Amino acid sequence: MKIITEENKKKRVIALVGPTGIGKTKISIEVSKKINAEIVSADSIQVYIGMDIGTAKPTIEQRKEITHHMIDICPPDHIMTVAEFQRSARKCIDDISNRGKIPFLVGGSGLYIRSVIDDLHFADNIFNKRERDKLKNRIETEGLKSLYMELIKVDEEYSKKISPNDIRRIIRALEVYYTSCKKFSSFQKQWKERKSIYDLTLIGLNKNRDELYNDIEKRVDNMISSGLSDEVEGLIKKG
Repeated sequence: MKIITEENKKKRVIALVGPTGIGKTKISIEVSKKINAEIVSADSIQVYIGMDIGTAKPTIEQRKEITHHMIDICPPDHIMTVAEFQRSARKCIDDISNRGKIPFLVGGSGLYIRSVIDDLHFADNIFNKRERDKLKNRIETEGLKSLYMELIKVDEEYSKKISPNDIRRIIRALEVYYTSCKKFSSFQKQWKERKSIYDLTLIGLNKNRDELYNDIEKRVDNMISSGLSDEVEGLIKKG
């Protein structure tokens, strides 16, 4: 008889990490074929429709070989927060796992990988449009410096990490504080701990720095010759 514990109730997830240009896409596709996996992209930009060349998005042919998730899921003008990314990626993992396949997380930035696999909570889940609008109006009447000084009083730790001219972050930190009575910096302290919510196998790729830089230069050249400038121009025209 198998004893069920919290540990073995966790869903199995494989995560592949490594620097840009090291070959994660090719490796993940080949491995997925052998282990009956589906790929969940942990790239924060590949979620956007139309950003194909500049993000080195897997091709249509590659996506036909192995099912990919978290690619082309929102328009370029949508702001995908880490919290939203976390929710969406975890839904994909649940769906893949419930169908008897292995979720294969491939990324991407460390922030987005950790947001998915670790037991992290984000201030992004705290939203108060009324408070935000009030803070924006106060900038018009009192000036940004006044709000920054206020941030120093309520969350000195976070105020030291941002510029006194960073309107977006100042407003956001104050919005979170006045909505939840929690300091914005308190959400960042979770990052010191690593506690996965999954039965995780983490694979890291590495390469000689000179070889990697050479590969990246070739990759950029290929992007340019493949129409990167036209892609960027098209996105700018769309606003």
